[in-house]
Amino acid sequence: MGMASWKAFLCGQFCGLLEPVFGVLGCLLVSVVDPVLPYALAFSAGAMMWVVFDDLIPEGSSSGNSKWCSIAAMIGFTFMMIVELAFHNHDHSSHDHHDEILLNSTMPP
Repeated sequence: MGMASWKAFLCGQFCGLLEPVFGVLGCLLVSVVDPVLPYALAFSAGAMMWVVFDDLIPEGSSSGNSKWCSIAAMIGFTFMMIVELAFHNHDHSSHDHHDEILLNSTMPP
């Protein structure tokens, strides 16, 4: 179509070689960027939602399924919010204190 198969294969392999390098770099940088990590993750989630609502729903609408695409997007968003609220830990300080008590009780004197 637009690129030879061998060239596409080599591009894929090159991208695969970069993943471990930047994966390790990302792990090392998490401790440095910890204060802004929630905002960065929220931004990336918003970008993904933009892709869904800007590209996928109109593409589904072009085949005459606009109602079902919109309903599926709303159900998915609602499910995501329910899961977020169900698993969100509201009191982080007591959780950390509980772990500290558990660690102290299992460590030898």
